[in-house]
Amino acid sequence: GRDLVCVMATGIVVRKIAPLLASKDQDPAVVVMDEKGRHAISLLSGHLGGANRLAKRVAGAVGATPVITTATDVLGLEALDAWAGEMGWRIETPSAIKAVNSALAKGLEVGLCLEDQELGRALPPLSRGYVMILPEEMEKWRGPMAYVGCRRLDTRDQVMIIRPKRLMVGIGCNRGTPSGEICRLVERVFQEEGLSTMCIKIFASVEIKRNEPGLIEAARRYEAGLRWYTPEVLKQQQVPSPSQTVMDHVGTPSVSEAAALAAARGGRLIVSKKKEKNVTVAVAVATLQ
Repeated sequence: GRDLVCVMATGIVVRKIAPLLASKDQDPAVVVMDEKGRHAISLLSGHLGGANRLAKRVAGAVGATPVITTATDVLGLEALDAWAGEMGWRIETPSAIKAVNSALAKGLEVGLCLEDQELGRALPPLSRGYVMILPEEMEKWRGPMAYVGCRRLDTRDQVMIIRPKRLMVGIGCNRGTPSGEICRLVERVFQEEGLSTMCIKIFASVEIKRNEPGLIEAARRYEAGLRWYTPEVLKQQQVPSPSQTVMDHVGTPSVSEAAALAAARGGRLIVSKKKEKNVTVAVAVATLQ
């Protein structure tokens, strides 16, 4: 399970889960409650796993007192790793979380760089301690910093890289194409375009590919959802690379580009169709809802 609520002594829980602990970005939320329901203790993965949020939810349900001990929360500071967890986004450099949150707790400034202005609309109201910096200013910033975006970075210590799930990957493939072939093209495209696969949210294609095992397995590897669109829906998308051959085979002039745009729901195409023998890939960035 991802969320564990243990009604028992804290010592029991610590001893039971200790051999199973992995890392900040893998451990589940663990909340401990006493048998009279007086306290709900956020024990493990308070931010990324959401244990702080879970403790408050459980406490509210039974009239208990939530016990939160993470420094940023105690000091009334906004922790970006907690926000990322709430958004369902990944942190590429979990080792940098401590440096960023420790700096905030000490009253030091933390740089915050957003890939584009739209990400700013998704941010919670920020408390003291954050200084907004532009992408071109990142190299000059020497202290702890957080970056929110899909572009690949040359990582360095003290940079917490948050990967928003906002990339929609349109896939066209021949029948029976194995997942490995699909994934190889996805990896090549993302490498060449300087994008992180951690930002993939959806694999999208035409309806007739709904039962393609290779496509389904490829989406699973990237922890991506799947969306299928009829040729009629895909034909409505304005794409840069229509194909008469594709039109003759599946009834729409585009699969990969059109599916990526359909999934992005008003977003924009950032990678036009790339093709190998049996696969085509295109990428769109979705507007944040």
